[in-house]
Amino acid sequence: MGGTVTLNTSNDHSVVVAEVIQVNDGTISGYGNLVTTTLNWLSGTQNGNGTTTVNGTTNFGDGSNYYSYQSLGSGSNNGRTLTLNGDSILQSSYVTLNGGSTINNNGTFTSKGDVRNNTVYSNIITSFDYGSTSTFNNAGAFVQDASGKQTTVGVVTFNNTGVVYVKSGTLQLDNLSNYNRTSQTLSGGSYHIDDGNTLAINLGNSTNSIRTNSAVILLNGPNAHLLNTSVGGNALSGLATNTSEGALLLLNGAALGIGNFSNAGHIEIGAGSSLVSSTDYVQNAGVTFVEGTLSANLVDIQGGILAGNGTITGNVSNAGLIIPGGFLVTLNVQGDFTQRADGILAIDIAGTDQGVSYDWLNISGTASLAGTLDVFFTAGYLPAAGNAYTILSYGDWDQTTFDAIQVTGLDLAQYTYSTHYSDTGLTLSIAAVPEPSTYALLLAGLGMVGFVARRRKVSVTA
Repeated sequence: MGGTVTLNTSNDHSVVVAEVIQVNDGTISGYGNLVTTTLNWLSGTQNGNGTTTVNGTTNFGDGSNYYSYQSLGSGSNNGRTLTLNGDSILQSSYVTLNGGSTINNNGTFTSKGDVRNNTVYSNIITSFDYGSTSTFNNAGAFVQDASGKQTTVGVVTFNNTGVVYVKSGTLQLDNLSNYNRTSQTLSGGSYHIDDGNTLAINLGNSTNSIRTNSAVILLNGPNAHLLNTSVGGNALSGLATNTSEGALLLLNGAALGIGNFSNAGHIEIGAGSSLVSSTDYVQNAGVTFVEGTLSANLVDIQGGILAGNGTITGNVSNAGLIIPGGFLVTLNVQGDFTQRADGILAIDIAGTDQGVSYDWLNISGTASLAGTLDVFFTAGYLPAAGNAYTILSYGDWDQTTFDAIQVTGLDLAQYTYSTHYSDTGLTLSIAAVPEPSTYALLLAGLGMVGFVARRRKVSVTA
């Protein structure tokens, strides 16, 4: 279509058109509603207060031009709504949302660039109405997938309740409504950045950062960058709080340095990754899972769960629940370990190989113990009499012991257990329950000893 189609129907009446709509420098206008399976919007304008709904594929441009220009809405209060329910592809396009227009993405919106004559062309989603009320609502996935290229969403308000995924290239969000510049809080949605790529957010000024996280942030690799466009620096450098709605995942070598930190949500530090606090790491609730390295002067677990098979560098205080590895691995503490009266250390046992088939907490410093030791023998594992499990090792010990030891999963009709504290660790040992005949012999033996003792006493008296 290269001309003009005017839809003068009422707002609540849908005009169902062909399976495919193609707009080549044409105009769709009016109050009517369009519903289609495929929209090829190479260039042109859609305006009027109606809605265009695409339930299948939408193509913005086709990559054959340096730039394709698409305009949604024009003038004051002449905005149109474009609802995308399927896969959408943006290629070398300059899309403007004007007059209070809205794009609702409920599917997967992928921004790709185009390379011609070794020149990189980026995608732009913006508005000519500065102070615009035009919005891009992402309830699906917004994917940046253009190596060496940048997509900029400027002026237009970007609302994210879905996933923003920077797979390759750079995505710049100049007006992200999920970030509150006053409280410096990121709320809602997920933000996934792969290695070698960048998500840049305008945080308002050079001193702002994401101080409070109530969203899901995933840095996947040592060069996955989340930046403040106002200064070009790390947007997470001032991160101080992860709320109960927040999740921070550092994976595949990602590293983050922070100051004093409080967690009530989900923190995951993957293998080869690190989270370094220059002061203390405090957890009131939630989960911290460590496969890499967590460093702080003090890791203070006041509630929630600390699990993993990585390394904690610094002292640890536990009034929550610690599960080495989560299941059958070693958790290393390079520092002192203190368990409070409310703390629980949970150990799973499924074999006799330390740190492999049974959990092991390995402490380089001094162990100070209280609270509960909870040992679980996994289903299907049958220990043998004489088995011994060193579940806790330490460099020094202040002679304190656990207040309570709970053992589950062990058939107490067949086995008994005992614990032994030493200067280097704590060992749980298994013994067989004596057979009834053994008990009879034992009792008979004790009776004979008593009889002999009485005979000796009588003999001496006589």
